[in-house]
Amino acid sequence: MTILNSELVPVLGVCCHDFASRFGEYSNDTMRMYAEQLIKNEIGRKGLSRGIESLKAGNAPSRFTPTPAEFVEMCKPSAEELGIPSLDDCMHEVRESKGRWRNAQYPFSHEVSRRLSERIGYEFYQISLNQFRKRCETEYTRLIELARNGQLGSHENRLPRHAEERSRIEQMGKQLSINDARDVLKRFGINPFKQDNQQDTPPGADAGRGA
Repeated sequence: MTILNSELVPVLGVCCHDFASRFGEYSNDTMRMYAEQLIKNEIGRKGLSRGIESLKAGNAPSRFTPTPAEFVEMCKPSAEELGIPSLDDCMHEVRESKGRWRNAQYPFSHEVSRRLSERIGYEFYQISLNQFRKRCETEYTRLIELARNGQLGSHENRLPRHAEERSRIEQMGKQLSINDARDVLKRFGINPFKQDNQQDTPPGADAGRGA
């Protein structure tokens, strides 16, 4: 309560034009409701600071004082902070996995894009691009929430997360056959064709076989 009164209340007073008139006289009771929601959602000091900075940046849902539940959402980390690719990048990976890589194990960059492909990737062939994007937006939002709550699990990074670097590697592979692309990817330490528990074959190891 002390931290909320000293750090959050002043920012609400400045950034939300209705706060003083609606809650100023009852700020302690209001902050108590905020505190209950923050504790319930396990929002710590770092999250509180994130929410306050978001308020200062004008990122509240509206120009009015956010409800405790709305403020909690502002305190949660963004997809970028969690290392999750953007929606456009995830959709790109889904298209790759269902297109050129459909007969191979696509090297997804994150668990979010992998699950997105697993859950609705097949719809890419069944509905329009606009409809597919809306479906992806809904599922992406749900997966982000799971990630924020630590319920998503993890996935080994196989392609770089940043679109520019990932596209450069993919373009190199697209110039080759799917088998030759494997060798290109392995130069970057990526082997999407590797089976579970399979050991990478050291360079030149095949040379002596069958001799």
